[in-house]
Amino acid sequence: MLTNILFRNEMATNKVDLKIDSLKFLYETPLKTEVKTNAQLLEEYLKENAINSNHSDIEKLKERLRFKPLLLEKSLVGNKDKKKRIGKRKNTKLGRVAIKKLNLYKISKDEQKYDTFLPLHNLWKNYVRNLYLHKNGKVMIRAEERVLKIDYHGAKIEVKKCKCESFVGISGIIVKETKNMFEIITQQNELKALPKRETLFEFLIHGHKISIYGNAIVGRPGERMVKRFKNTYESDMILDNL
Repeated sequence: MLTNILFRNEMATNKVDLKIDSLKFLYETPLKTEVKTNAQLLEEYLKENAINSNHSDIEKLKERLRFKPLLLEKSLVGNKDKKKRIGKRKNTKLGRVAIKKLNLYKISKDEQKYDTFLPLHNLWKNYVRNLYLHKNGKVMIRAEERVLKIDYHGAKIEVKKCKCESFVGISGIIVKETKNMFEIITQQNELKALPKRETLFEFLIHGHKISIYGNAIVGRPGERMVKRFKNTYESDMILDNL
């Protein structure tokens, strides 16, 4: 600071041309002395502030600071705390076993009413309006695959054929779909579980009857929506009056 002031005063009073020799004091200061001083200051700072850290952590931090820039706030202890916080956040997500124990997806008896799920059925009808199955009076290509990939929650279905004859004729609104089952609410406010396998279902899309064998839609809804079906599904589906 003092040398800078003297340098400015010399320029103001003498008003002479500067030569390279007059700037020697700017670069004569040895760089090694400055680096050594900074290293000493760093070591003193770490000793005073890193009270909770052991000797090995301080040495590791010094090595990292020596070869690349690093913020002093990001100590090794802070990184460990961050990993613990991330681990706690991951553990807060409920798994399938916990959800099943808590009965989060179970419909209580008070909610098992047909009229309660009619708005869901209306939403489903609006949803399938965008499902174009025919054009100019002809069935569109891969129309069957479109039907297989739709979400059936809210659809009103009826069992036409089933391996268990007691299920034949049952109809209602689908309120839950699993890998192998449909759960429906009937007009009698009863919750029924219908197997997909060996069962023929019927429902309406755009006023047209759609009959589909449950074997073609075995699987979870999310997996079915991204699945690529082979040509064998055509024998598992009947599109009437399209």
